[in-house]
Amino acid sequence: MVFNLRQLDNLNDDDVEPLLLSSTEFRPERHIFKVSLGKAWRRVAVVGEATLDDLSGLILESIEFDDHDYLHKFTFKTSAGRVMEVTHPYAYGDLSTDEVKVGSLPLQVGDTIDYLPDLGDCWEIQLVLDGIEPETSKGFQKTKIAKRKKPKVLGEILEAYGEAPEQYPDED
Repeated sequence: MVFNLRQLDNLNDDDVEPLLLSSTEFRPERHIFKVSLGKAWRRVAVVGEATLDDLSGLILESIEFDDHDYLHKFTFKTSAGRVMEVTHPYAYGDLSTDEVKVGSLPLQVGDTIDYLPDLGDCWEIQLVLDGIEPETSKGFQKTKIAKRKKPKVLGEILEAYGEAPEQYPDED
């Protein structure tokens, strides 16, 4: 079923969020994000098939945060101005990062996403969608999807600028 934005106003919040993502045309292409943490930034690329959970892992790898065992959250605005949150599978939320694919996000080039890698910590990372380009597997890190399937390439770190802060700075 297809809804326009006026019809969405008549639905309750639990019905709206999944519809906003499903009404966006899926884009399988490679999504390029600039990831900023303080003065440091990274440029990463992920295919549209990658989940936000996959993107979370790539971001943490790019800034050399070794501890990935925390509840995380992505927050962004739709073109209609609605704030959407996608949370770790074990966190409270209607949309889960292991189910939402990057290619289904209702984002345009230049749009931002706020990423909290640990809901109990203070790190705030900003992502900007720099571009969407045809998928290429050159240089992508291989990640196994299933035992017998050929490894599917999901993402890579393209560029790094500045030194990222320590995940757990010493409190001397």
